[in-house]
Amino acid sequence: MTNSELDYIIKNRKLKLSFEQTLNHYSILIIPTLFLWGLSGFINIVFWIWLITSLLIIINYRRKLNFREFKGSFKNKDILEAIRRASEECDFQIVETTDKYITANNITKNFDQTENRLTSNIIILIFDNDKFLINSVKNPDKPTIQLFASVNKKNIKVFLKHLNDVLKGFPEIKNYKKQKKNYIFKRILLRFFTYPAFIFVVFFGLKMIFHPLNIRQPIVGIMGIFMSLIYFYADITLIIKEIKNKKNGTPKTQR
Repeated sequence: MTNSELDYIIKNRKLKLSFEQTLNHYSILIIPTLFLWGLSGFINIVFWIWLITSLLIIINYRRKLNFREFKGSFKNKDILEAIRRASEECDFQIVETTDKYITANNITKNFDQTENRLTSNIIILIFDNDKFLINSVKNPDKPTIQLFASVNKKNIKVFLKHLNDVLKGFPEIKNYKKQKKNYIFKRILLRFFTYPAFIFVVFFGLKMIFHPLNIRQPIVGIMGIFMSLIYFYADITLIIKEIKNKKNGTPKTQR
């Protein structure tokens, strides 16, 4: 992290994004917007409804860049110990530690304990005199997909819990439990929304290719179908891999 980025965060209490990072941060909006723009010739109302929805999503995603501030007489060693304990419980790696800030990466695990690169997060903690700033947000350096913010909320909640324990002198208790059932529920819920959405994209993509109403529709249709097939291929490959690992008795990571 550069000094200018650090100064910007301390002054504005918000993460500064470059142009490329901004595209990654809002990547979940780009493909649907282009696709509906191509469809606007015959379902114009849907496009405008999506634009209004997108504005609400953008406002929400902008809020996620804001840092939370905590005041008090905190020692750096106590914060470092708390972030170390939190990293054990939340499966994130501390990347950089200085006297001004701490950064970490949080990559969600698949059911077979391999890394799920589609849900990468970053944790940033900044020391600012008699207070510290903290945020956990979708990694802006990667075009990751994240429909649920529970991971980022958990990162901060767990860190604050451990900081309270450290300040009170409580010893670390390593009894962290893997919430596999919660993981399965989230994956099923995610597919419940994404599969119909991408099937919709494929259907109207074919319609735009073979029955275009304007010159842009074939291009947008091909893009939509291509992105949908990539998602289906990646997800089905992941399902097959998890089934094979389960049948082969692949050992899970133990703490």
